[in-house]
Amino acid sequence: PAAAKTMYAFFWNEFCDWYIESAKPRLYEGKGDRKVAQNVLVRVLDISLRMLHPIMPYITEELWQKLPGSDGALIVADWPKVEEKMIDPEAENAYSRLMDTVRGIRNVKAEMNIPPSTRTDVYYLGTPLEKSYLDLIAHLSNSKAITLKDCKSRGSVSAWGDQSNLFYVVLGEIDVPSEINRLQTKLEKERKDLEKTEVKLSNEDFLKNAPEEVVLENRERLVTSRDNIERIEKIIEDLR
Repeated sequence: PAAAKTMYAFFWNEFCDWYIESAKPRLYEGKGDRKVAQNVLVRVLDISLRMLHPIMPYITEELWQKLPGSDGALIVADWPKVEEKMIDPEAENAYSRLMDTVRGIRNVKAEMNIPPSTRTDVYYLGTPLEKSYLDLIAHLSNSKAITLKDCKSRGSVSAWGDQSNLFYVVLGEIDVPSEINRLQTKLEKERKDLEKTEVKLSNEDFLKNAPEEVVLENRERLVTSRDNIERIEKIIEDLR
């Protein structure tokens, strides 16, 4: 059901993937707002279990009983209500930009065969940002301290940017001509894959007769190929 998919997407992709990871420095390093992070984690878990209970009653009841302050049974607990005062579009937009930046840095590292465990140098151009914001980007992308620069330095490629800031990953000592050749080979393969998918999706017989999930899979592949091509082209441009 749609409700289950929506809750799964939030709980796994946003809460677990992003918020818990973002909270770890405060939880482990014992900073002043550790208690705030703990309270938010428990609060979100509490509400999530309440909303998941009609879909998966037994495991949610078991988990909810272990939460601090839980009283009675989850099955008779109040259904969560929207708290308008907690809605903060500005904070959501700021964190959305942070997520895009982290994904961009991770994508560059993956494209350049840099192991995720390797801490890379990252810098940015544009408007100065708060240290706490930059520290969080560094933590989530496994980067060294992120610094502000006046201009692009050689041997770096852009990871993400908007009208205010542009982030770059420093690649270190690399063989630029060899990397460009490798990326061009990969680019040609992506272009061929894109062409095949476009031909398939322009075929009316395929659209009529293929299972819906197969058509959807090819449409998603089309978007992925276009994104990959755009990213590789940008890296090649930066390396030149």
